[in-house]
Amino acid sequence: MKLAFSTLGMPGQGLGEAVATAVEYGCAGLELRLHPDTGVHAGLSPARRAAVRAILAGSPEGHPAATGAPGGHRKGAGSSGGRSEGAGVPGGHPEGAGTPGGHPEGAGAPGDGGRGVPGDGWEGMPGAGGEGATGAARPAGGGPSVTVRPEVSALAGYVRIATAGPDEPVVRALRDDLALAADLGAPAVRVFPGGDDVETGARRLRAVADLCVESGVRVLVETHDAMPTGAAVGRLLDAAGVPEAAGALWDVLHPWRHGEEPAETLAALAGRLAYVQIKDAVSATDTTPVPMWAGGVPLDECGELLRGFGGWVSLEWERVWYPHVAPVEEILPGAREWVARFSS
Repeated sequence: MKLAFSTLGMPGQGLGEAVATAVEYGCAGLELRLHPDTGVHAGLSPARRAAVRAILAGSPEGHPAATGAPGGHRKGAGSSGGRSEGAGVPGGHPEGAGTPGGHPEGAGAPGDGGRGVPGDGWEGMPGAGGEGATGAARPAGGGPSVTVRPEVSALAGYVRIATAGPDEPVVRALRDDLALAADLGAPAVRVFPGGDDVETGARRLRAVADLCVESGVRVLVETHDAMPTGAAVGRLLDAAGVPEAAGALWDVLHPWRHGEEPAETLAALAGRLAYVQIKDAVSATDTTPVPMWAGGVPLDECGELLRGFGGWVSLEWERVWYPHVAPVEEILPGAREWVARFSS
């Protein structure tokens, strides 16, 4: 297993700070949330994409003086004031907060491809620069500091692949995200189902299969919203019939809270599982994030089932939706321990 974490856990903080946090806590990867508030999304100009690549690489060109972006905030600055994604659009509140499966991410205006992402969004971005973008990880037992830059494990996009409506805007939005992933060196783009129409979702996955093969970027369908179980996502992927282009992302919370046991989820996704998101929550009915092993998600059962899995395991700490929870830096040690425990 390779540990990453999602920038969903660092609202109001910049990409440089996320890179530094990954280095400090020994994470091999970063899952980049696509949204104007993060400074990373498909609307970026070529120059802004180059600036993002520079920040990820730790190059001086990633410094705000070179990008024209504001300087990086201190860790935690503005973290409780990250913009509430979905504000002013349908479904703009956290999943589990009184809405049946209605996660705010992916809520967008009709005709936007289910993504709801406007313009470039870089100017005025808090912390888009490279403060703290270089960091050092000290090996266990002492010794010299060694800086290891994290890879991009995936782009966490918000295209809703099976949502109702015409195909063209959804396919266009997904192709845009796939092109961005290729530009940034990301191996995959996460999508939500957004609906339960298997044939519609399968048709749209087939429509981008050529670009996936050409670019080497896969689409990851998350166990989420209208298809929260492994069985549901497995049916969609089977119907699409493009394993070279699309795979499954197992968010360990959602299948379990919808009554599917972890062993059933893994069996349903056999041969399709490409990525895992780990987290803990209070219970199946209260999805407030809590530190690893402090809630009800069967993390040890999931870990035992995933022994031998060689892909990315990403901590998805939803501080954007729950600004009162602890900073991600306090949760990462538990995620690292979980990966270490079940990688042996």
